[in-house]
Amino acid sequence: MNVNFAPIPFRVLKCCGLWRPLSWTSWKKMTYSGFSLVSLMIVIITALLVLIAVCQMSFNDDLFAENVFLMFALINATSKAANVLLFRGRFIALLNMVASERWSKLRSDEELEIRAKCDKTIRKISVYFTTAVFVAILLRVIAPLVDLFVKGEIRLPVNAYCPCDIRNPSCYWMLYWQQAIGTGIATLIHAAKDCLICAFLLQTCSYLEILKRRIVAIPGIIASERNCGNSGNIQEMEKRLISGCVEDHDNIFLFSKILNSSLEVMLFGQIAVTLPNLCLSIYLLSTQNIASMDFVMTIQFFSAVVIELFFFCWYGNQVTLNSFDVEAAISTMDWTSLTVQSQKFLLQMMVRTARPILFRVGPIMDMNIDSFLSIMKTSYSAFSVLQSTKE
Repeated sequence: MNVNFAPIPFRVLKCCGLWRPLSWTSWKKMTYSGFSLVSLMIVIITALLVLIAVCQMSFNDDLFAENVFLMFALINATSKAANVLLFRGRFIALLNMVASERWSKLRSDEELEIRAKCDKTIRKISVYFTTAVFVAILLRVIAPLVDLFVKGEIRLPVNAYCPCDIRNPSCYWMLYWQQAIGTGIATLIHAAKDCLICAFLLQTCSYLEILKRRIVAIPGIIASERNCGNSGNIQEMEKRLISGCVEDHDNIFLFSKILNSSLEVMLFGQIAVTLPNLCLSIYLLSTQNIASMDFVMTIQFFSAVVIELFFFCWYGNQVTLNSFDVEAAISTMDWTSLTVQSQKFLLQMMVRTARPILFRVGPIMDMNIDSFLSIMKTSYSAFSVLQSTKE
C-alpha cells in the first residue's frame, strides 16, 4: 500500500471518522467504527435541524437563502461521507493499483519527473483546500462568540431549529458545540473528498503521460540494443516492451473505470447541489453588507464551490486530452523500425484510444471545461430568475 499518495486528504478523512487505517484490527477497529458512527450522526443531526428551520421559514425571510445554501452543503457532505464508507473497497483497490510495481518502479528520469510534478500538484491542491476550509470553519465558529462577548447578542454558528431556549447557558453551549463540530466535520469532509478526487484524476493523467514516454522510447531502446551488438534478443525485447505498454494501457482503463464507477453517483449529487448553491451564493452576495462577517463567509463558500467545480472539470478534461495524446504518441514514434507484429499491437492500441477516457457525472454530462461553463451560465440564469422574483 502506497501510504504517500495524497496523505493530507486521507489524514483529514481519518480525523473525521471516515477512513480507518488498514492495519487496525480487533478493538481499534471497533472503537473507530463507533467514532465513525458518532461523527456521521452529528453531521446528519445538524443537517436535519437546518432542514427543519428551512421548512419553518418563509421565502421572503432574509435568512432563507442562507439556510437553503447551508442545507444543501450539509446534505452534500453527508453524501460524500456515505460515498467514502460505501465504496471503501474500491478506493483500497485504487490505492493498491497506485502502489503496484507497474507504476511505483519508474524507468527513467522523465518518468520520475512526471510523478514528482503530479505529487507536488496534489500537495498544493490539498494544502489550499484544507487551509481555505479551516479559515471558513474558524469564521463560522468565532462569529457567534464575537457577537456574544462584544455585542451581547446571542447567536449560534448555524441558523437551525433549536429544541430548547438558547438564552439558557447550558442549552446555548450544548447547541453551540454541536453545531460547531457538525459544520466543522462537514466542511472538512468536503475538502478531503474534493482533494481526493483531484488526486486520483491527476494520478490518471500522470499514468497517461508515463505511458506516452514509454511508447516513444521503444524505438530508441531497440536501436541502442542493436548498436551494442545484442541483435539476438531484439525481437524478444521488442515484444516485451510493446506488450508492457499494452498492459499499461489496459491498467489505466481499469483504473479510470473503477474511479468513475466510485464517483459517478456522488458527482451527480454534487452537480445537483452546486447549481442552487451557486445562484444562492450570488444572491446572498448581492444582498449582504460588504463589511459584515456573513459576507466574508459567503465569499469563502462561493469561492470554494466554484474552485471545487472548476478543478473537477479541468482535471477530468485533462484526462480526456491525455488519453487522445496516446494515439498521437504512437503515430509520431518511429514505428517503421519495429517488426510487423509490434506494429499490429500498436495499431490495436490506436484503435482503442479512438474512444477516450471520459469521467461522467451520472447520465447527464461529462466532466470537462464545456460542462463547467454550462453550469456557470445556468447558475447565473437561475440567479436572475431568483432576483426578479424577489423584486
